[in-house]
Amino acid sequence: MNIAGVVVCTAPENSERVAAKIAELPWADVHARDESGRLIVTIEGEHTGQDIERLSIVSEIEGVSSANMVHYYCEDQTPGTGESAQEALNRSSAEGTAKQRIDLARER
Repeated sequence: MNIAGVVVCTAPENSERVAAKIAELPWADVHARDESGRLIVTIEGEHTGQDIERLSIVSEIEGVSSANMVHYYCEDQTPGTGESAQEALNRSSAEGTAKQRIDLARER
């Protein structure tokens, strides 16, 4: 299992609605929200490609200004591919599936 810590930014007037939309996603949890419109979210997935797809889904929710991964824990390889998490991220970015630059912490 992989876990990504994400900071989601939205206008303050949109934060409640965006938090509710994220809470509807079975693989995401909203842990905190502040008055400036920032939300702290975790995303769970089975492999790196899925994690990146899910981050894209969050970033495309109406009212989201940005969704940035700030912490990432992952298993050593993407199941069935032999691909490391960093290789999967590089491939995904090259294919254009990620809309924004994602900064990852080094794997364990």
